[in-house]
Amino acid sequence: MLARLIRSSFSRSFVSKERLLSFEEPVSFIFAHSALKEGWDNPNVFQICTLNQTVSEMKKRQEIGRGLRLAVDQTGERVFDEDVNVLTVVANEGYERYVSLLQTEYEEAGQVAPNKPTRKGKATAQRNDAVFQMKEFREFWERLSQRSHYSIEVDTPELIDLCIERLVNDTTSLKPVIVVERGEYVVTEYRMTLLSINDRQARIKVEAASTAGQTAMFEQPYELRDDLAKLHNDERLRGFKIVELVTEGVPKVAFDNGQELTQVQPLLFRSEAGQRPVERSQLAPTETFPVPNLLDRAARETGLTRATLRRVFDGLPERKRALLLRNPEGFVGWFIGVVRGALADHVVSRLSFVVMGNGDGRDLEQLFPPEKEFPQKELVAGGQRALYDQVQVDSGVEIGFVEKRLRIDDKVVCFFKLPAAFRIPLPKVVGSYNPDWGILRWSEDGEHLLLHLVRETKGAEGPRQLQFAHERRKVAAAKRHFRELGVDYRVVTDETADWWEPEDEQEEFS
Repeated sequence: MLARLIRSSFSRSFVSKERLLSFEEPVSFIFAHSALKEGWDNPNVFQICTLNQTVSEMKKRQEIGRGLRLAVDQTGERVFDEDVNVLTVVANEGYERYVSLLQTEYEEAGQVAPNKPTRKGKATAQRNDAVFQMKEFREFWERLSQRSHYSIEVDTPELIDLCIERLVNDTTSLKPVIVVERGEYVVTEYRMTLLSINDRQARIKVEAASTAGQTAMFEQPYELRDDLAKLHNDERLRGFKIVELVTEGVPKVAFDNGQELTQVQPLLFRSEAGQRPVERSQLAPTETFPVPNLLDRAARETGLTRATLRRVFDGLPERKRALLLRNPEGFVGWFIGVVRGALADHVVSRLSFVVMGNGDGRDLEQLFPPEKEFPQKELVAGGQRALYDQVQVDSGVEIGFVEKRLRIDDKVVCFFKLPAAFRIPLPKVVGSYNPDWGILRWSEDGEHLLLHLVRETKGAEGPRQLQFAHERRKVAAAKRHFRELGVDYRVVTDETADWWEPEDEQEEFS
């Protein structure tokens, strides 16, 4: 009965995606078995449970990659909220080793590695009622939660000029190219034999034979953390890095791809890695293709009128417009993406807020309950001035901001992480925004002024240094919103010594 119900629910997902995404649909969960294979596309994957022992590193990358896509809401828009885009992997030990060693790969490649994997579970935080009942906290929250209304004054000629300028200056190559590769497909069979092992090293014999008639054999001792692919300059051995030498019980060698080699059973596997084309050529097709309805599609995805979009298209030089015939789909995607970005920037630059007064009517007891659960979240101790004894953090920057700034600053009266339900409503093209921290602190000027502060913690201070355009837009809009509320807002890092000071006006986003 249960299996029939699951199959029925899953089959309905292919019948009507819109119906399943609606709030009226009673189906809340869809369980998909063996659905993470090639050709299956669903951006709203939030949990992956590995029931089998995945050996292939490539398969692990593919499975995790299925869950790393940005979620899509009921309107079809991508969701950039970090509280929503959380992937939980219920994994076996082989996966844990794989993720741990992935950090090393990032570091060796000179890139910033993600946070170290942890065994996170359900954690709870207790409310500090001394802070919660504080008069200053209540007054601060009353100011923060005032309702506001935004208005936009779109200057259509200015927007059209901005779109044309962005499209003309964009250097994205839209010329169609067909790449032709020819080569010989070679499969190599490997046989690994564990000859001897002790606490320091293992003697392993590796034999290889390819379908092209090539053979190889090497036998030598290997130590912990030796990477066979690097030692023998053989990409096909990628993943065979020794992570454990076990001498008790059944002696064995454990590799970072989850495989194990014992003296009882040789390790056999095949590899298609290392293929190299013997011939590669690029062709630039000269024919033209049917043109999709650019204006209708752009109007649906940007909200602009067809007349406005026509003026943008007509304003492009002939060499740019001609690419629509040569590469229709590529041109349409490029055109819509650039126009949408220009529209978002124009909207933010002309956005204004009016405070309507009164709170938003939400109950403080519901927003800040006496006990708060944080499943799959990392917590750090908040100290006496925090609203909760444990504070949720999402990055190393946030950990540093709590431990090196907020927790040890005697002038801080109280601080708290703004709940996910606290959102600043912004135009759809920008997206709603949830800031990081609410802070009350005494001023440094000797006048004993109580500062009402909202701080966003990022890896860089200046808005122009933020990595993503949508982040810069939200920061700029939030700055105007909080200015109307009489609350000081600023982007800081955990290294910002004067984090309580107002931001330099020259750092304004434009």
